[in-house]
Amino acid sequence: MNIRPFIAALCGVLLLTACTPAAPETVGEPASEDSQISSEPLEVVCDDPDAPPELTAEAEDKALPMLMRPEYWDGSVTCGPDLVTMLIETRAGEVPAAEPGTAITVTFPEGAWPGTAMVLAEARDKNGFPVGEGGEMVTLEEELADGVLTFTLPEFENNPSCTGILINIAWGENTAWYAAAFQTGPEDPEGAAVDSPSLAGGGDSDGSLR
Repeated sequence: MNIRPFIAALCGVLLLTACTPAAPETVGEPASEDSQISSEPLEVVCDDPDAPPELTAEAEDKALPMLMRPEYWDGSVTCGPDLVTMLIETRAGEVPAAEPGTAITVTFPEGAWPGTAMVLAEARDKNGFPVGEGGEMVTLEEELADGVLTFTLPEFENNPSCTGILINIAWGENTAWYAAAFQTGPEDPEGAAVDSPSLAGGGDSDGSLR
């Protein structure tokens, strides 16, 4: 009996088995759909007011005057003069004195909580104009939660007469600018009385938006 064909067939089977790759080992449970990272962008939840709201701004329990101008609202774009300069020119007597490090709180009314906020601070002279060529502006760290925006007044190297605050608020696609100002140097804002309101004591302002 010739067994060579049988031996050849057996060797072929063994060779085929040895060359076939093993299935990869699975460690643990397969990832569920919930555990996979979603590529969908996070949605910023905010209210949808009909118009830019009136805000309440305070520094060390003193109300601050503010000016507001819509930037982009319901498809309309609004331009105008510099809000900080306008505030210092028209309401210089209400601009309070404050030291760097002063905490500022801005409160939004119910039904007008925003999605995002950006706070800028700029060195200004006593007339409200930017100090130096090109100005000196910084973006401040801020916290926005439950309709309350908080940030801290910065310190500039050149000790400007005033520090202007510009706040850009967004409710979805609608945006508006708000402005405030502080006397942070030795010179009073132009037009301000010698006893201008100070956060160290004395002086009131209605904090309204006009």
